[in-house]
Amino acid sequence: MTKAHTPHPAFDARATDIVILGGKSSFINFLLKHDGEPKQQLTVQSGLSRVTSKIDPVIFDGQIERQSLHFLQLRKGQRVVIVDTPGLSDSDSDDEGQRIALEIATWLRETLKKTVFGGVIWVHDLSADRDNGAQARRNLAKLAGICPEVTAETVALLTTKWSLPESSQVFPARETQLKASNWANLVGSGAHVIRLYPDSEKEGPSSAWRVIRHTLWRLDVRLGRQSLEEVLRLRADLEKNGKAIPEEANALVDALRGGLTLQKEVSALLENAVDQGEAAEENIRGRAQKLQRLHETAILNKSLFYAALVPALRRKRIAFNALVVQ
Repeated sequence: MTKAHTPHPAFDARATDIVILGGKSSFINFLLKHDGEPKQQLTVQSGLSRVTSKIDPVIFDGQIERQSLHFLQLRKGQRVVIVDTPGLSDSDSDDEGQRIALEIATWLRETLKKTVFGGVIWVHDLSADRDNGAQARRNLAKLAGICPEVTAETVALLTTKWSLPESSQVFPARETQLKASNWANLVGSGAHVIRLYPDSEKEGPSSAWRVIRHTLWRLDVRLGRQSLEEVLRLRADLEKNGKAIPEEANALVDALRGGLTLQKEVSALLENAVDQGEAAEENIRGRAQKLQRLHETAILNKSLFYAALVPALRRKRIAFNALVVQ
């Protein structure tokens, strides 16, 4: 069940919270509708006026459990926090745009001291001819310049209005042009372009949650890589100090590597699932079951490996505890 959204600056942040900068209020409203809170809606901009004037975290409980796949690193009980922010617009002066970017980045930097950064969802209306994608490139660069956690790999470029009559004839070419021009560096550095399709009252909410699932999955992949790097470093420390390497360390490495390989396969399927609805869901579920077994193997071998570590490495407990979330 969704918790009533908490206005800024009051936010009871938890260390396990996954914070995602969530694009526009209309996108968050789709999420609220699908999560059983149709009466809890954010005000949506009409015309050129900026409605969202403050940073507003919207907290969703139980979303990890409700996803149709298993994660390698994320765990049940983690809350998903989608953040509505003041808009960054081409109509802003340089000073105003920088002020808004600084406000968002400062809030994010302070929040991330206590939470996990899930990523940024940038919403792009393909029906708006005047927006050639430069806005996303400029404003994401502003955020990244202030908050280093914002990298291209954490960005989802979400294209919308695919339900309009002209979408099938016009929008694919516009999307391709964006990828080849103003979004080229972002995409080349790891950003993903995703479609919110269709944007209907019936389908939009579930489509919106598929976008969040995709964002959570990409976070899980990044955490998996970090975990593997840390285990390899700890194993190398043992070898360097002439200590025996517990067999659980090798088993943990194998589980994490196997999980990362499986994650790559699921990532490709998720790309289709966002755009094609249920078409790819069965394949995702099959691989998700395998991933769950690897998750359980990693949890077990993490515990055994840690128990076998020499005292010198036990002092690295804080770093090690982040390896695989139980």
